[in-house]
This record gives sequence, structure tokens and C-alpha cells, in this order.
Amino acid sequence: MTDVRIQVLGPVGAWRGGEPLDVGPAGQRAVFGLLALHCGQLLRRDDLVAGLWPDRPPPPSAANVIQTYVLRLRRLLEPGRPARAASTVLRKAGDGYRLCLPTTAVDLLRFRDHVTTAVSAQQLGRWDDAAAALAEALRQWQGAPLADVPVLAEHPGVAALTAERQEALARYGELAVAAGRPADGLPALEEAVAGQPLNEAWHARLMVAYQAAGRRGQAFATYHDIRRRLAEELGVDPGAELAAAHAALLHAEQAPHSAATVPAQLPADAHAFTGRAAELAHLDRLLDSPAAVSAIVVSGAPGVGKTALAVHWAHRIASRFPDGQLHLNLRGFDPGGVAMAPADAVRRALDALGVAAEQLPATADAQAAQYRSVVAGRRMLIVLDNARDPAHVRPLLPGTPGCLLLVTSRDQLAGLVAADGAYPLPLEPLAPADARLLLTRRVGAARLAAEPAAVAEMLDRCGGLPLALVILAARAALNRRLPLAAVAGELRGDGRLDALTTGEPETDLRAVFSWSYHALAPPSGRLFRLLGLHPGPEVTAPAAASLLASTVTEARRQLAELVRAGLAGEPVPGRYALHDLVRAYAAEVARIEPARGRRAAELRMLDHYLHTAYAAEQLTQPRPDDPLTEPSPAAVVKAEVADAGQALAWLEAERAVLVAAVERAATVSPGRAWRLARTLATYLDRRGHWADLATVQQLAVAAARQDGVPRARAVAHRSLARAYIRLRRMDEAQAELRQAGVLYREAGDLTGQSRVELDLSLMWERRGGFGQALDHARRGLEILLSAGDAHGVARARNAVGWCHALQGDQVAALEHCRAALAGLEELGDRSGIASTLDSIGYAHHHLGEHDRAAAAFRQALGIYRELGDGHLEGLVLSHLGDALAAAGDDGAARTVWRQALALLDHLDPPEAAQVRARLAGDRVVARR
Repeated sequence: MTDVRIQVLGPVGAWRGGEPLDVGPAGQRAVFGLLALHCGQLLRRDDLVAGLWPDRPPPPSAANVIQTYVLRLRRLLEPGRPARAASTVLRKAGDGYRLCLPTTAVDLLRFRDHVTTAVSAQQLGRWDDAAAALAEALRQWQGAPLADVPVLAEHPGVAALTAERQEALARYGELAVAAGRPADGLPALEEAVAGQPLNEAWHARLMVAYQAAGRRGQAFATYHDIRRRLAEELGVDPGAELAAAHAALLHAEQAPHSAATVPAQLPADAHAFTGRAAELAHLDRLLDSPAAVSAIVVSGAPGVGKTALAVHWAHRIASRFPDGQLHLNLRGFDPGGVAMAPADAVRRALDALGVAAEQLPATADAQAAQYRSVVAGRRMLIVLDNARDPAHVRPLLPGTPGCLLLVTSRDQLAGLVAADGAYPLPLEPLAPADARLLLTRRVGAARLAAEPAAVAEMLDRCGGLPLALVILAARAALNRRLPLAAVAGELRGDGRLDALTTGEPETDLRAVFSWSYHALAPPSGRLFRLLGLHPGPEVTAPAAASLLASTVTEARRQLAELVRAGLAGEPVPGRYALHDLVRAYAAEVARIEPARGRRAAELRMLDHYLHTAYAAEQLTQPRPDDPLTEPSPAAVVKAEVADAGQALAWLEAERAVLVAAVERAATVSPGRAWRLARTLATYLDRRGHWADLATVQQLAVAAARQDGVPRARAVAHRSLARAYIRLRRMDEAQAELRQAGVLYREAGDLTGQSRVELDLSLMWERRGGFGQALDHARRGLEILLSAGDAHGVARARNAVGWCHALQGDQVAALEHCRAALAGLEELGDRSGIASTLDSIGYAHHHLGEHDRAAAAFRQALGIYRELGDGHLEGLVLSHLGDALAAAGDDGAARTVWRQALALLDHLDPPEAAQVRARLAGDRVVARR
């Protein structure tokens, strides 16, 4: 049926292959026309009956008549269809029928499709494309709809079609004016107005088109005609849009457009503007794109450089807007706390455009309409700086294409983006290279080169915030004898914002932050203050809910307001971040909270991390020596971690926060500090975060001493020793283990003493002292046997077996390791099982049993991957590669070694060097 064409926008007609079809008598034509008007939709039989007999009751045979017409139309449209086959074109559906044809087959569908294309192009600023699509839409019309079916002349569907055409005519006329071809649009607008003689909006567009075409007299005549009609027929005066169009005509008559009246209000470009190459290039692409935007919102934190970027780019593109550049500071976030009212902004814009005060309409809406009329048909750049919210901007949105609105705001103006099609450009702090370049340009390269450490600290403390960098640069430039180290030193500690004060509100960082803070609703303001207690760098809704003692939903709502206000960012969905300097300001204003409330909030926050970390540890590696003895407090909201995968993902996402939380807890709650450090130990060790492990365990040693818990202190010494062993700081590890051993002996803790012995065994193994390693492993095993600790005995047997293997006694190694494996499998210790399988694989490999070795290594590998232990996964991969190479499968060995290298390169460089030597074929270097 692709060769069938149907016409309803004019006399009803149908064609197949270019040949006309006889649609039949008047009644059948009416049914066909109604079905085509509703092509693709169900048309009920009752609606067909009502269409054929609109003014009188239908005859009793009406349903049969309709059915007869439908049968004839089916034969007409599908002449080759078998008699009993169902129609695919005119289908029976429920109590009616549906005409099923492609869009290209029906002129009405083609018309609507072209109109949709035009509207989309207009929204994207593609005026010529939109006008062309509308012209093609209007070409589908060959007369009045269903012109040769008089019975349908008053049908609602026909009247609606006529209104659609008139709307398309008016839109085409408006687009032609916007594209600079008003004469092309006048006939369409005149026809639209003739069809709807009381439509004020279309009359206003016609007046603008007459004015743009130089036919001012007809523009005035159009206004007086519609004004008279409104008075006579409706008893009303012209509305705001019509009055504004008339005022624009009067203004144009009294002050003709000339170069002298073109506004050029851009402020001076930023001095030594630096960086933002990516953002500037993106803005250029937006301007040059066929899908051009008409409004852009540059949003970001206080002091991030929104205004500087907007003004700099505006100067770059000003020549592309020959009808002028407006600039208004809306003072949305202002030192005085009073934003410019939208109505005042409109009046200032009209004043800049040369509209005299006596020409202004009385109401704010009418003035906004007048503004749209004045800028209609012009190419203007309108820069609105420091907007507070979408309502601040909307009255200044141009009503027709050709202008570009560039808005800056601390608020994201999401409503303007969603409802008005503005393009969002969120601004982040400067990249490190750009931040350094800014300092270089303002302070001088030689001075920066003389104090590299101070410069690095200044850059780090400012975190790429342009306003902070500019303030520091000004201080350094004004005090040539002041060492940069002194400037950097002022940025340390609680008073760092004092170093970023200038005495002028606009360039005082504390003041700039305060304007956004004071604009917050009270609940969000309280959250902002409490976030000053959070160690950073990121916070989630459950953590914020714990600070607030609220629900997660409420916390998420307040966090979203902080993001909208530019005081926080959301770098990853669900994770919120404050710039370090913003956090410093939050910590200052947090002091207004009562001391007891501050402490309670801080402890709830720490408990959130402690109890969620504990829940995560229990899912990934349950331990019998539980450091928590109490459930989490009721006001504390734990993050949801339902399984080991979620637990590991949470720990990875929160790692930096958890380390910072231990540091914070060490100063306010030593018990929480050592408990959190203990809870994190296994995770940090397995994932290769050994520097973090050392940091938190150093804090835990001191916290446990302060808390008066010797056993906790001993555990911290052992965990710190484990970190030092991983970092190959063996002397320090030995000293920590010595301290732990003393504490365990004083407490009579045999299990603790055995663990120290096993840790010493590991330390000596890493030092290459395999004999000493075996001695300590045996002592650990003896202690555990005497203590009756079955779990500890199984792990110790593996340690003894491993040491035998390293010394070349593979038979003894397998004896101990197989006994260990049986015990560990009975206990379900996955980590211990994997370690023992690695030992067994190593022994088989050195006995020449390479297939058995590879099988054991692969079993161990699967468990370590399941546990997320990247370091041990890398070591087992290197062992597996050795077994494969010894078995003669060099290709598989090299593949496995490359996998090992990818893991060990950043976790264990010495082991990585061994693997790299294997890949290079240097077996001497690689030999264990």
C-alpha cells in the first residue's frame, strides 16, 4: 500500500501509483474523509454515524450503511486482497475502524510532521530550517479541508484543521521576520489575522512584521483596527503584548534605530584572564552549531569565575551581535542582600534600548511584553549577571529568535533549563595548570620559581578557586618583600580565610561565601553549618542525615539546595562535595550552633561511618574479635550495604572520608578512632591501601593509649606492623610487633602472642630470612595448639608449610598445608583457604607437578577475586604464570604475567619488577 496517496487538505481524493481513484458517492466520501482525518486512530462507528447525520436522527439502517461504505473502501484501497483475508489498511478495531497508512501517504500527516520539524528547529534557533519546514507544511494544502464534503463543513475536526493551518501561517510569518525576511512573512500573517480577527498576539506579530518591512503606516493601521474591534465586539482594551507592540512603534517613530542608539554595555574584560580554554571552546561551538541555543546559564560556586568567563566570552563574540550588547547585574547574591526586582531589570533594559519613561506601559507584564517587542528581529547579546533564580531571568527572555541570553548564577537555574530550553554550563575550579598560570601572570615567573614549595602549597590550599588565587596574587604583588612562604603559611589552620580578606565585599572570600549562605532556607543553612564538622572530601545523604538527626529524604533535599546555591557540588550522583575553602567557611559559621549540639552531631556522623564500616566488614570478612559492643544509636543512619559487593563498593567510595574520619575521631572520641581504624584494617590491607593503613593505625595506637584499652593498642600495633611490612619498612614493623608482643604478654593473651609470632614470620620471609620465618611460624603454632585455637592452628599450619616450601622442603610443606586446608575448609575461612591453596600450588610447582600447581593457583585466584584482594590476586597470577611457563605454555604464561603486572605495578613495585623480568625473559632476575 506504499503507492497509495490520500488528500483531505482540499477536496477529498485518493491515488494509487499516480492514478486517481473514485472514492464514491457523497456519504462514502464523508466516511473516507473522517477516517483519513483520524488516520492511525480508532474511529468509533457512532462517531461516523454522527458525522454523516449531524442535523437529524440517523436512519435505522445507519450501521449497515457505514459497514457497506467500509467494505467498498477496503476493495478500493486493497484490490488484490483475498475475500476472506483481514484488511491491513482499514482494520476493524473494537466498535469502530482504524485507517492504517504511513505518514507519507496522507497529506494531513505530512503537514503535521513538517510542523513538528519546524517547531523543533525553531526551539534550536535554526530559523531558516524552521521556515522551510513550515513552507513545506503549508504546501500540503490545496483548499479548505474536505472541501467537497458539505455534510462535514461544520464538523469539529474540520474546524480544528483550519485553526492548525492558521497557527502554522502565523508561526511562518514570525520566523520569516526573525530570519530577516519580513516581506516573505507578511502574506502568511495577513491570512492568519483574517481568519482570527480578534487574535491579539497575531496582530502584534503582524505589526512587528510591517515595521520590519518598512511599512509603518500599515502597522499603525493594524493596531487601530484591532483596538476598534476589541472595543466594539468585546468591550476591552488591547492587552499587554499588543500595547507593547504599539509602544515599540511609537518609540521607533520618535527615535529611529541608528548606530548611536545601539547599546554597548559590556563591562571591561577581566585583567589577565587565564585558562578556561575548554569552556570557551564549548561556548563557541554552541554559538556556531546549527542547533544554536538562545540562552546559556553559567553556574558555579562563589568565586569560581562565572562573571569573568561570561564577560570575557561576551567581548569575544560581541561583533556577531550588531544590534548591541546589554549587561545587567541582577544582584541575586548581593552584599546588601537586596536583589534587583525583575520589573526594575526590564525597565533598565528598556531604558538602555532608548525607550523613554513616558512611553512605558503601566504594568510590569506590559513592560516585559514591550521589551520583547523592542528586541524582536534584532541580533543582540544580553548578559544577565548574578541571577538569583529562574523568575529573576524569565521577564528578560526574548520572545523571538536572533538574541542570545547569557546568564551567570550561583544557582543552577534548573527551571530555566527545563522549561525554557536554556543550556547549562556548570563551572568547576581551575585546572592545576591554569591556576599556576594565573599566579605566574600576576606575581611573576621568577618569584614563583624561587619558592616552588610555597607556590605548591598556595595552589593546593586554594583548590583552583580563581577569586582566592587572585586575592593571594594581589597580596604578593603589593608586598614584594613578603616571602611567598609567609603567604602560604597564612593559609594553614582555622584562620585561613583571614588571609583571603581584602576589605572590599566583592573581593573578600568570606563575604562572598556569606551571601550564598544567608540566602539559604533555615534547614539548609543548618546543614551547611554542620557540614563544617564533616572531615570531607565528600558526603552522602545518609551521612548528612546522621549529622542532622533527620531522614535521608530530608537530608537529600537540603543537599540539593546547597548544590543549587553553588555551595556544594555533586561530582558523582549521590556524593556531595564542598570546596575546601567553602568547608572552612562552614566550619566558622558552625560555631553559632550550641556546643552540645555540635558535639552530638559530630558523634552521630562518626557513628555513621563506624557502624556502616563494621557492617561492611562483616559482609566481606567476619571476625570473632568484634570491636563494637553496642548497636548504632537510633539517630544514626547507616548506609545500605546488602551484600559483599555493595560493602566493598561503599568502602572504596568512602575510603578518603573514612581515613579523615579516623583523624577527626582521634581528637574528639578516641574510642571511636581506634574502633574505626580496627574495622578498616582488613579492607585497607587487601586493597593495597597501605599508606592509609599506616596512617589510621598510627592514630589508633595513640587513641587506644588515650582510651586506656591495652588490647586495642596491641591490635593497632600489629596492624601498623602489617602496613610497614607491605611498605617494606621492616625495622619499623619489627618495633611495632615488639610493642604488641609486650602488651599481649602482660595481658596473658595467648592468641595475640601467636599472631605476633606469625606476623614476625611474614616479616622475616619478606626480608629473605626463611629460617627465622620458620622459627616464628613454629612458635606461633605451638602457642595456638596449647591454647586450643582450632582456627588459629589451621592458619599457623599454612604459615609453617609455606616456610618449608621456601626452604625447598616441598614434602613437609604439602603435609602442613593439606592439614591446614582441611581445617580452614571446615571453618569456611575463604581468605585462609586461598592463601593455603597458593602455598600448595607453589609446592607442586617446585616438585615439577605443574598441572596440579596451576589448578591450585586457579582456585586461589577465584577466591581472591571474590574477596577483592588485588595484591594477593597479583601474586597468585605471577605464580600461575610460572607454572604455565614451566609446563611449556609460554603464551598463556605471558598473558597471566601481564595481568599480574597490571595489578602489582601500583601496589607492590618490587614484585612488579620480578614479573616484568619474567616477561623480558630474564629468569635470573625473576628467580625466587
